[in-house]
Amino acid sequence: MTPTEAIKTSFGKYAVFSGRAQRTEFWWFFLFCLLGLLAMSFLGVVFYWLVVGLIYPLALFLPYLAVSARRLHDTGRSAWWLFSLMSIFILAAAAFLVAGARWSLADMLMLGADVIYSEQIGLVVLTLSSASIAVGCQVTLLVLCARPGTVGPNRYGPDPLRPEQGAGETAMTPTEAIKTSFKKYAVFRGRAQQTEFSWFFLFCLLTIPILGAVLIYPLALFLPYLAVSARRLHDTGRSAWWLFPLMLIFIVASAVSLVGVVAFSFASMFGAEVNYSENIGLVVLTLSSASIAVGCQIILLVLCGRPGTVGPNRYGPDPLRPEQGAGG
Repeated sequence: MTPTEAIKTSFGKYAVFSGRAQRTEFWWFFLFCLLGLLAMSFLGVVFYWLVVGLIYPLALFLPYLAVSARRLHDTGRSAWWLFSLMSIFILAAAAFLVAGARWSLADMLMLGADVIYSEQIGLVVLTLSSASIAVGCQVTLLVLCARPGTVGPNRYGPDPLRPEQGAGETAMTPTEAIKTSFKKYAVFRGRAQQTEFSWFFLFCLLTIPILGAVLIYPLALFLPYLAVSARRLHDTGRSAWWLFPLMLIFIVASAVSLVGVVAFSFASMFGAEVNYSENIGLVVLTLSSASIAVGCQIILLVLCGRPGTVGPNRYGPDPLRPEQGAGG
């Protein structure tokens, strides 16, 4: 794969954890993420950190996990290796951030004395050990993903180095996926292939933080997002009723979280000192509802990332093999 093909394939299979990925696909996308995060970390200081420094890493996290899982599959390993390593990585990274925040907070609050590291040896050890564990998890994952893939088909799918096994399948380009999703603005029947859903989801994720201030824009994207999600569920053989409870919980949780954020924001705007320890109930409610909302979207992405049924199913012809629906 060329770098462009690898990056396009990884985004096209945004939340696809099934199947296999060749080494070049993984390495080019890993390099893209690494260089992009370094660049965006700098831009996040200069410009709007929430959009550039936060949304961009979140947009990369799921496709990075997906391509890592597919790469492990190509080597004959289960994606549970990824789950174990990433769980340890997240815990270690969180411990590192908490420890680092304590040093920064002490410095920011001007506590009247220089930080004496010898007197804080426990915190120093926690900071260094958690950073080492986090880096070690990523190095272990890179070593596993660098192993050669199994030759020929394995239990996770056909060999990605032999594309002739997938002849006859027609995947969408990003432009085609976005145009198709808008063309089928409120079409909930039929099926949608993985690339159509993945590219439209990525389009929404990257444009809403930028244009979201214009309220009509997120509302204009909501219906086609629901529609392409329903068609994607149909392609996996699932009813669109899966979408209804997930989106209902997502909307309620998002509304509750938004109320909490607005309450704290108004208090700050009117000059009141926000004491989070005295409002711990509202803090917990805001964070937990936000977590539930994100969790609903992750569940939907995982369901939509499942492979579609081969050939026609009860919802229509196979979108990857349109010739099978000819005349039907």
